[in-house]
Amino acid sequence: MAQGCDHLILDERLQIFHPREARQPVEGWMDGPMGKCLATRLREVTEPSAVARDDELYANYRVIDSSSSWGIYTHPDATHELGVRVPTPRFWPQRTKRAIMAELENVITDSAGLREIIGSPSHRILNKVIDRIDELAARFIAASPFAVIASRNGDGHLDVSPRGDAAGSFVKIIDQQTLAVPDRPGNRRLDTLTNILDDPNIGIIFLVPGKRETLRISGTAQIVRDQWLREELTHQGKLPDLAIVVTVKRLYFHCAKSMIRSHLWQPDEWLATEHLPSLAETMVTHGRLSESLDEMQTIIDRDVAERLY
Repeated sequence: MAQGCDHLILDERLQIFHPREARQPVEGWMDGPMGKCLATRLREVTEPSAVARDDELYANYRVIDSSSSWGIYTHPDATHELGVRVPTPRFWPQRTKRAIMAELENVITDSAGLREIIGSPSHRILNKVIDRIDELAARFIAASPFAVIASRNGDGHLDVSPRGDAAGSFVKIIDQQTLAVPDRPGNRRLDTLTNILDDPNIGIIFLVPGKRETLRISGTAQIVRDQWLREELTHQGKLPDLAIVVTVKRLYFHCAKSMIRSHLWQPDEWLATEHLPSLAETMVTHGRLSESLDEMQTIIDRDVAERLY
């Protein structure tokens, strides 16, 4: 075993491991003995469960590349010649939430303290907010096939729900103050709809694939069944049972920084998804269902085939 490999701790910056006694980051760790003992070569893992879910492995050997969300793993006894490369959340696996929260001392509690750090927006940022759907916003909405709606219930619990349909037949602009979102068949939880009954205030973000800017709208909503409006929202010959009619209060375009940083519309920057859980797996696991994964996947596939509209 290379010297230092059995005494590794995570650097506080979540960037590298270094010898416990040194307490300082080690430059060029991947080219040195520690790097060689941790991982002599990397490969992407499509079936990571045997490695990435090993609690002992998480607790003993973990390296975070500060330039991405990749984690580099090796076997706890450091005898494996192969490190594996899988996407991983950034967290301290051995520390409880209570312990971490107890250590937080510099907490911002008021807007004055927040502004002291961040500063104030320019007049250009403040003045971009309008209270209507103008021609620029209408063009963006017409091109958008996907939106996310935020709502909250009477107890203050928040919910964010994705909505999507073919661009051009998704959201109907009724006038400069009003738009309508069809409620297509879903899982019948009705989180957004029941929230609107409790509290009509909602927020919406519209996205257009390939477009780095987004459109943010906030206002009030109501649930309607007017026949003429449902007919306007017909798609593939199917009328929605309901529509969410939104009265626009605030509208503005959001800059591209989040899209640039996330590389959201750059397929060559996307990570592999084969290791991620399927909906069937999450439902069976979280719901403690008696169905097998295959049975649950069949139910999901049938629902998509028969109840898309």
